[in-house]
This record gives sequence, C-alpha cells and structure tokens, in this order.
Amino acid sequence: MLHDFEESSRRGMQTRQDSRYLLKLILFKEAIHLAINEGVQFDLISQNNENSNKVRITQDDGGGSSLLLANFLSNLGIRCTFFIATDYIGKPGFLTSSEIRWLRSLGHMIGSHSHSHPNPFCLLDARQLDYEVQKSQQILEDTLMEKIEKFAIPGGESRSDTFKALSDPKYALREVYTSIPHRGVIERISNTEFHGRFCIERDQSPRKILRVIEGNGWRINKLIYLVSRLRREIGYQISNQKN
Repeated sequence: MLHDFEESSRRGMQTRQDSRYLLKLILFKEAIHLAINEGVQFDLISQNNENSNKVRITQDDGGGSSLLLANFLSNLGIRCTFFIATDYIGKPGFLTSSEIRWLRSLGHMIGSHSHSHPNPFCLLDARQLDYEVQKSQQILEDTLMEKIEKFAIPGGESRSDTFKALSDPKYALREVYTSIPHRGVIERISNTEFHGRFCIERDQSPRKILRVIEGNGWRINKLIYLVSRLRREIGYQISNQKN
C-alpha cells in the first residue's frame, strides 16, 4: 500500500513534508527494479484477470502524485489499483475525473476509498457506512461507466461487523482491502474477499521495501499492528463511555 510521493506537488492528503506516508518515488522505483531482478512476479496489465498469486500494488486517497506511479508502472507492464476518496476529486492536490479515466485507460484498476474518507471508519453507523460506500461507487461508476467492485477501508480500521457490513450483496464488492499486514486473503464472507496489505513508509530503503515485496517481516508487523489496534479499540470504548 502506497500513498503520495515527494516528487509531485499534488500530494493529496500527505501535505506535510514529514508525513510518514510521503515517499520518494525514486526509492520506490529502485525497489521495484530490484524486485524484478530478483524474479518477483507482479500482477500484470497484460493478464486478463488479476492474479492473486502475484504481488499486487495499491495506492490510496487519489492524490495527484498517482499519475507518476501509474506512468512508471504501466511502462513496466505492472498493474496497480488506485483507491479514490471521491469527495476530493478535482480538489487541489487530487486527481480530476479525466485523470481517473486516464489511469483506467492505462490498464490500472480503480476502486473506492469511501466518499469523505471518515476515520476511524469502523465507528460509522449503518446509515453512514451505506452513504460512504454507495455515494463513492455512484461517482466512480458514473466517471468510468463500469461497476466498482473494489473498496479500501479508510485508515484501515475495521471490526468484524465492518467486514459483515461491507459484504452486503447490495454493494457487490468482490474485494475489500484493509491495513492489516496480512499476506493475501484474511477472510471471505459471501462473495467478498478481505485482503491484508503492508503500508510502505518514508523511512524504508529500497532494500527494506524489497524485503516487504518478497514477503519478509509481515508476521511481526501484523503482531505490532494488532497490539496497536487493540489499544485504539480500548480508547474508542473509553471515549464512548465518557460521551
């Protein structure tokens, strides 16, 4: 999972220069070339269907720096899924509708990242969740004239009832992506697969990124994530009690 890149002035949500999610594209490029030289198999644009046995790359939010990533990866024939928070489309720093169509024309995939990017997403009630999912799907479907069947949870925060809600047939979501450092599918509910992801951060060198791509370090980071997630969940419960 990626966010924005320093090399672009259109950084979407990562406007702070010291943001942990603001990466140097040149370092990520080096990591990808290292991975290719090591024989890593990425999901390719030339494949008719996405291959779940190959490394997938995703980018969240819909910042304008997505254009740099899309161009780089398409030149290598590698497919990326761009998850768009639709309320930000056309706003300063973010992709426009025509740019989203251009990403799709390159062979990349487009998914929803909710409408307004509420965080923590897991605290939304049923009405709010329904609005965020369906509003974003409607906008993207009108933009691309195709069904939107992928969704990335804003902030990655989720509960079992979040999974259950997103698997509702009315959304027709084939894949939902989380921020849990889990390789592959975490759970399947009805026709919906819930996938884990590893978030690449600014302090990771090309070699460290290569290790992530090759599947190293996921287990320990998953444990760290789950401990942090438990702490946040306790904080949510305490906050609710105070309110």
